Amino acid sequence: MKKNIVIIIFSRYGGTFLIGISGILISRYLGVVQTGQLGFLQTIFTILGTFAGLGQISAGSTLMLSTNKAKWNYINNVSSIIYTLSSSLFILFIFTFFRQYIDQKLIFFCLSFSLISGSLDLFPLRWELEQNSKKVASFSLWSSFFTVFLRILGALFSLQLYYFCLLPGLTRILSFYIIYFSKIKKIMKEVFNKKHYSNFINQVKQVNYKEHFNLGLITGVESLLFNGAQRLDILMLRKFAQEPLTSIGIYVGANKYFTFAIPLAGIVTTAVAGNFIQKNNVTDRSNMIKFFEQKLPKFLFIIISISILIYIAAPILENLLGEDFKGVREVLIALSFGYLPFSLSIWFNKQIKISAISKKDYVIIPSIVIVINFLFNFYFIDKLRMGALGAAYATTISYWIKAFLLFMLISKYKSKFIKS
Repeated sequence: MKKNIVIIIFSRYGGTFLIGISGILISRYLGVVQTGQLGFLQTIFTILGTFAGLGQISAGSTLMLSTNKAKWNYINNVSSIIYTLSSSLFILFIFTFFRQYIDQKLIFFCLSFSLISGSLDLFPLRWELEQNSKKVASFSLWSSFFTVFLRILGALFSLQLYYFCLLPGLTRILSFYIIYFSKIKKIMKEVFNKKHYSNFINQVKQVNYKEHFNLGLITGVESLLFNGAQRLDILMLRKFAQEPLTSIGIYVGANKYFTFAIPLAGIVTTAVAGNFIQKNNVTDRSNMIKFFEQKLPKFLFIIISISILIYIAAPILENLLGEDFKGVREVLIALSFGYLPFSLSIWFNKQIKISAISKKDYVIIPSIVIVINFLFNFYFIDKLRMGALGAAYATTISYWIKAFLLFMLISKYKSKFIKS
């Protein structure tokens, strides 16, 4: 387990480091205003993706956490296909009936392409759960290579904002194609072979769509609330900040560094969950919580170390972005205090996904947190006129509240499991 986790972490962070450096260069190339505009557009489409995909990314992830390993590939494929079809129909519907309101149609199509390709995000999640370090490493490195290469290409040829809206989707598809090239060819041959085609149709008919759609509805709402809370700061800056795009640009600039640290919490938590599911009965909930508790001290040590590192490095990281991004240091320092509770929320939430007694538990806490986040954002940004720094304060406070509420829910679960 440890060897696989180390390989996954190094591959992800080797690639993420290159992406981070290229991201800094592109932010300098676009400038603070266009960086803010790009961040705002991507925020809107990230939230739309939850509706468009019928919550299938979160539904697939949750189903894999609550079932045996033998079904993971099947769940992955079904959720990805449903997401692709539904998001494509959603984009077609929007363009057909609302195209007169779309000023930048090329940007719309580029963002739509990236949104639809989001179905591929479920594959790396499954590979991490399986601790398949080879595939995770390959996908991460190829993804990083294409991201850096295409960003540099865009800057060299002075390409416009639409090009950078296209990059996330293009990077996903190219990376996935290289890893699955031989398998894709085999699947295409089987689909167009009469004998295999009938088997394919039978498999389609056997899918339990009701389970995917019902869970997609619940986890989709949860994902919407989660993404809403994550992106609310940008929406609030757009509405209430004195210089909206500049404030968003500064906030997005700081978040480029903060999000650099986020994958570590997800990788370790997913690896711990996958290790438990593969070695134990997934329904043994009491043992699952104990298993996570045993791993918690090491997890805390890593997360606290990274929080301190972000805090210390904040002045240097601001200078890397350039003079236009003055204010990133203060925002990043504020966010560094939120990294610990953010990581703990991922840690607790994974346990809830495995052992949830009631599906309503998926949405109660995110609903509370998004309201709290909204109130703090409104107070700091609109009333105190603190701009990007106010958004960072609101986010950090919300992270601490969310971590506390999830901890209380896990404690409630633990006492129920011990009694039963």
